[in-house]
Amino acid sequence: MSGRRPLQGWRKVAALGAGNALEWFDWGVYSAMLPFFGVYVFGMPVAESLLAGLAVFAAAYIARPLGGLVFGVIADRYGRTTSLSLTIACVATGCLGVAFLPGHAQIGAAAGVILLLLRLLQGFGQGGELPSLQVYIAENAPRQHLGRWSSLSTFPATSE
Repeated sequence: MSGRRPLQGWRKVAALGAGNALEWFDWGVYSAMLPFFGVYVFGMPVAESLLAGLAVFAAAYIARPLGGLVFGVIADRYGRTTSLSLTIACVATGCLGVAFLPGHAQIGAAAGVILLLLRLLQGFGQGGELPSLQVYIAENAPRQHLGRWSSLSTFPATSE
């Protein structure tokens, strides 16, 4: 088996893929709710708040390569499990922060700044999640299923 430890079945692959699916679900919900959410956070008319929300959306994508770089180093030095745990912590902290974010009416312009920082944290964490996940699966998949299991990292539903 050349030093490979087989994963604990298709359930582990499904769980790892589900994390990736939840990441994209978060991005989809943010973009779909942006017209409503933007007014709440930025306190501007819909058009201006939509533009501000899209700028925050773009900033989170810009943070992804930096997250991939940092978490790639962490994964190489301390292991894929440590890296994946830290990416989950970053994303979960960002999501929880957004869920409890006070609006513009409560804290003024700080709401938009906090949203930007939380989305940057999410983008940073998500930038390291998929590469670590793909390498983790490739390193641990059974040789006869290496291609199939590696490709399933971006697809939440699996079949064996």
